[in-house]
Amino acid sequence: MKSTVVPAQITTVEDKIAGNLSVTQLMLLIAPVLLTGLMFTILPPMLQLTAYKLVVIALFGLACITLAIRIKGELLLHWMVTIAKYNLRPAIHVLDKNDGYLRYIEIPITNPIDVAAAAATTVEKPASLMQLATAELVRLESAIVDPRSKFQLLVKKGGLHVSIHEIKEDSL
Repeated sequence: MKSTVVPAQITTVEDKIAGNLSVTQLMLLIAPVLLTGLMFTILPPMLQLTAYKLVVIALFGLACITLAIRIKGELLLHWMVTIAKYNLRPAIHVLDKNDGYLRYIEIPITNPIDVAAAAATTVEKPASLMQLATAELVRLESAIVDPRSKFQLLVKKGGLHVSIHEIKEDSL
């Protein structure tokens, strides 16, 4: 099937139904007639003409006829929608780079019980460094430098664990 691109000017043209009336204008002019029929049959006293029904019908009819008027090629209804959108927008928008919009903010929740329990517990002090003799330090440094030894530094639970696998004496 062959498809073609339709220009935007063609898609925005209003269809004229009768003379110079568009579909929107016809709907605005038919709406009071339909509302009159519904009000006449549904509202009490049913199927009787009363003063309050006449007032509501007249006000709604006048509003619809007024909204169907064209000003500068646009319906008054469209002008009112445009003006309402303009007036309902925020008047001032201050762009702030510190705006929290779309940012994940973690708010810590503290219970007074948890704070008291945390204050009561003692903080464990890390194990003090071992004091080694000079001969032991020389032997340890040579084991670290030796490529045959397996020297590993591992980080576990916030601490640094050092492991040196023993060098077999028979491999010397």
